[in-house]
Amino acid sequence: MKALAVTLGLGLTALGASCALTFDDYPTDEGAGGEGGSTTATGSATESSSSSGGQGGGTPEPTCVRTVLAIDQLLVGDILHPEGWPSPYAWKQYGANIDDDTTSNDYTMHCTPNSGGSAQQAFLDGNDGIDNSFGHNLLPVFAGLSADVNSSITSGNVGYLFDLVGLTADANQADITTRFYSAAQLDHDPVFDGSDCWDVDGASVTDPNDVGTAKSVFTGGLLTTNEWRSGLPQTVVLTVQYQGIFVPLTLHHAMIWAPLTSEHDATEPGAIGQISGVLDTEELVTAVSRYIHTWSPEDCVNFPNVATAIRQASDIMVDGTQDPGETCNGISIGLGFTVKRALLGGVGPASSLPMVGCR
Repeated sequence: MKALAVTLGLGLTALGASCALTFDDYPTDEGAGGEGGSTTATGSATESSSSSGGQGGGTPEPTCVRTVLAIDQLLVGDILHPEGWPSPYAWKQYGANIDDDTTSNDYTMHCTPNSGGSAQQAFLDGNDGIDNSFGHNLLPVFAGLSADVNSSITSGNVGYLFDLVGLTADANQADITTRFYSAAQLDHDPVFDGSDCWDVDGASVTDPNDVGTAKSVFTGGLLTTNEWRSGLPQTVVLTVQYQGIFVPLTLHHAMIWAPLTSEHDATEPGAIGQISGVLDTEELVTAVSRYIHTWSPEDCVNFPNVATAIRQASDIMVDGTQDPGETCNGISIGLGFTVKRALLGGVGPASSLPMVGCR
């Protein structure tokens, strides 16, 4: 395929070594969520107490008491390290080998490229078979995405929280349940020193009166020598802010892992956590259509080119497999992150997402 190139007035600009986790490192079916307990960090330890655990119907949990982990930097694939080091190849180190295949020049076992796209462009792997077509093919299209995403985090407009339920001070643990939340907007810039109390986005829970009812719940997680792995793959919605507009990125079959400090209150200094998943191609097309219409309806005239570019980036089936008899309908994505301590608040208002797209 030709380089993904679209020129729009809204900031889309024409643009001509790590060990990869494989999808088989986790069970292949998505978990349905599970019960858990709330956690409260006390020094280097984390104590567990009972709660509704994502099921609803229990006593609402106290707010601004329990310690959670908040993403303070999201690495979308343009820098190699949290301190910087820009590189056009940084995307190669983020993500997982989702299809359990290291692609060379033989694409016979892959799905068929979408919308006339090039197999060589769409199927190029990162390090050790990492699948991250988003970072390779789409990140260059969205100029300034990395800066906008991280500016929205450091200003408190957007937040992402991990609540590791039942976590203790032990370096090795099993059966960890993790609730994932998008956070509601803070009324101040976060300082990421453990004092920030984040309410969760109302769209992240099933019960607006109970912060424990997270929609995205990972079960069967592990902590191995303080490296956390989320467990059964789940669907996670990362709502990013791009040019002032909220854009949902729905990651199917998401897996998360991160090396934590011995206190389990941050990522290990200099280390990077990772998120891997698959974007449904048509879900992304719809989300970008709504973004463009919200930003500048007159730019919708160029949307067919944008939609084609997105579809041509499809490199996998949305269920995380390859099927030579089908057209690719998913886009692999890998992201890096670092986390710091924060406090879990209550349930805030649900975020308002654009609902009208280009016609």
